Amino acid sequence: MRQFFGCKLADDVQRRLSSSGGAFTALALRVLSEGGIVYGAAFSPVYRSVHHIAVENLEDLSKLRGSKYLPSNLGNTFAEIKTHLESRRSVLFSGTPCQVGALRKFLGDTPQDRLYCVDLVCHGVPDNKVYQHYLDQLELQHKSKVCLVNFRDKAKGWRKAEFVIRFDNGDELRERVADNAFMRGFIGNLYLRPSCTQCQFKKFTSGSDLTVSDFWGATELGSYNDDIGISVVAVHTPQGQQLFEQAKSQLIDVKEVDECIAYTFNESVYQSSSKHPKRDEFYNRYLDEDFEALVAELHPRGMASKTASPSPLARLKQIIRKLLVRK
Repeated sequence: MRQFFGCKLADDVQRRLSSSGGAFTALALRVLSEGGIVYGAAFSPVYRSVHHIAVENLEDLSKLRGSKYLPSNLGNTFAEIKTHLESRRSVLFSGTPCQVGALRKFLGDTPQDRLYCVDLVCHGVPDNKVYQHYLDQLELQHKSKVCLVNFRDKAKGWRKAEFVIRFDNGDELRERVADNAFMRGFIGNLYLRPSCTQCQFKKFTSGSDLTVSDFWGATELGSYNDDIGISVVAVHTPQGQQLFEQAKSQLIDVKEVDECIAYTFNESVYQSSSKHPKRDEFYNRYLDEDFEALVAELHPRGMASKTASPSPLARLKQIIRKLLVRK
C-alpha cells in the first residue's frame, strides 16, 4: 500500500541549502553510509548545463542538492549503474520520472535489489538552448560571466524563494521566483519540451521506489510549517519503505498524511502541463529580441497558468483537505 509522509532534514543548515525539506539528502546519506553510490543532477562548472554525476562522499553531495529546472545529460550513467549492480554495490538514482522509467527499461533483467530509484514531481523540462540564450543576454547586460545560478535560494524563506545569478564582476541578480523572466516562462510552459505536454509517467507510473517533492500542502498546517522547507515523500515499494525507514534517523517531524493533503497545489503529480498557445511564436522571435520583454508580452503577469486545470476530483480533494485542516 502506497504511503505519504511529510518530513524535514534534522540538520537545519543543510535543510536551508535544499530546495524543500532535505528528504533527498537523508536518503542519499543512508546509501553512502553503507558504501553505496549516489547519482543525481549537477550543474556544469560554468552553470550552462546540467548533467548526471556519481557521488561517493558527503563533501560532493552538495553538488546534487537543490532544484535545477533544466534537462540533465545522462551520459554513461545507466551503463555505470548496471556495472555497480552487477558487482553488488548499492546505488541510489535520482531523476525525473521519465529518466527513472528509462533506467528500469535499460536494466532489464539486471538484479535491482540494491537499486533505489527516487523521482521528483516534475512540471516539465524547459529547452536548454533558451536557458543559455537567457544567460547570454544577462552576461552582455552585466558585462561579466555568470559564476553561480540558484533557481530557488531560500535566504528569505521557503515560501519566498528567489532566483539568484551571480557574475564574476560581483554583480548579482536576485528576484522572486515568480518575478524572474526565465522562471515565469518556464512555469507558464512557454518553452517546455513538447513531450512534457504528453507525459507518460504521471500518477506514479515511472517504476520509482520513492517520490520526493515540496510539501506545499503543509503551508496551512500551523507550526509544522517553519518556512525552512518541508518534503513530502511517497513510498511506493517495499524497497523504498526499507530505505525510508533507515533514513528516518536523519529526519524530524515525520508525519504520515493523506494523498490529497500531500499533493494539494501540486497537480503535476497527476496531469501533464499544457502547451502554451504562443510557444511557436516565442521560438520564432526569442533569438532576435529582448528575452524579458518577450516573455512579458507573450506570458504577461496575471495570465492564467498553462498547467492543466485541476480536475473536478482534485477540486473536491482540496475542499476536503481544507475541512480536515480546520478541525
